[in-house]
Amino acid sequence: MRLTAITLFVAAGLYGLVLLALFAFQQRLMFIPERLPANFRFQLARPFEERWIVSDGQRGVASEEGLRKAAAAIYEAAKLEEHGDEKKIIVYGRSIGTGFAIRLAAVQKPGGLILESPYDSMKSLAGELFRWAPAFLVRYPIRSDLDAPLVRCPTLLIHGEQDEVIPFHQG
Repeated sequence: MRLTAITLFVAAGLYGLVLLALFAFQQRLMFIPERLPANFRFQLARPFEERWIVSDGQRGVASEEGLRKAAAAIYEAAKLEEHGDEKKIIVYGRSIGTGFAIRLAAVQKPGGLILESPYDSMKSLAGELFRWAPAFLVRYPIRSDLDAPLVRCPTLLIHGEQDEVIPFHQG
């Protein structure tokens, strides 16, 4: 009996530590930045001009609100470039970025929206991927399910049935 109690106590302690680590390092698990060399240039098949957009978020620190603000700043720059003709703007989001793209298309009036591997909400996705963790630990809910019904532009949805990160039914 004593050994069982000690085993349960240790197991509960380890579970608590894992949950604490999941909560504490959530930002690093979700927002995986990739530092590019200063002289890096994107190469696309079509001509384009690279633009730097200044956001009031902290450089190098991602957050839901900071990424929403950055997306809004990029959209506003595109509107200026297109002289206010939003129908020429196509919003694209991939994976975690689909939540921000959906929100942007819900509050703006782009000509179209392209979503690659979207999800209902980060909370529901986390619930599927980490069933053993309580949902209240999700610090960035990113509720695409609430914003999607507000989108009024043509939308192209791309999602593979064998996606290893975001289940097909989430899209």
